Amino acid sequence: MFNLNTNTSQYLNESQANQFAELQLKMRAILETFVLPSSPHELNLSDAIRCRLLRVVAEGNFHPQVLEQARESIMDLMKCSSYPMFLEGIASKRASSNGSTQSQSDSHQDPASWRHKAKHHFKLVSRMLKRTA
Repeated sequence: MFNLNTNTSQYLNESQANQFAELQLKMRAILETFVLPSSPHELNLSDAIRCRLLRVVAEGNFHPQVLEQARESIMDLMKCSSYPMFLEGIASKRASSNGSTQSQSDSHQDPASWRHKAKHHFKLVSRMLKRTA
């Protein structure tokens, strides 16, 4: 494995230089699409994580590992907020479409129980994704 930094690009052979150029394009596309403020699909990153990521890339480091802190932040946000709310939304839609009093009473259970189930499901999905990576 070679260092993925613009300072070392002079030591790459032609094939590696082409791959590095492609990596730089992909990293810039990721930043422009998901990281930069007001980007089309801007992620909810803390200012510290966003600034660090942008600074590191501006300094010439294009190694995919620079995205790790942002990935962890997004996974935590999904685990604690987005996914549980998604499951709660599905449960409430099911309860209202069934129209039964039993389903409706089940849907008004303690939200913490839904969050617990969501965290469990999220852990299972995370494990499956790690195995395929």
